[in-house]
Amino acid sequence: MSPTPVYYDEHDDGVYCCIDGEPEYFRSMLEVRIVASNEERELIEITAENYDELEAQGAFRKNDDDW
Repeated sequence: MSPTPVYYDEHDDGVYCCIDGEPEYFRSMLEVRIVASNEERELIEITAENYDELEAQGAFRKNDDDW
């Protein structure tokens, strides 16, 4: 099974991510890219346009959530 993507939302004060359903904070996109590349994960930006679709697909749920 391939690793789940890193979902991220970039702000002026840093980057908020969802990794395996867990919220994470990084100071820069460089830090996010390092984590994603070390674990061979795809980066997917969270936007107002795709948020509902990602949520419906279960992108922000923990891997062991029973939904």
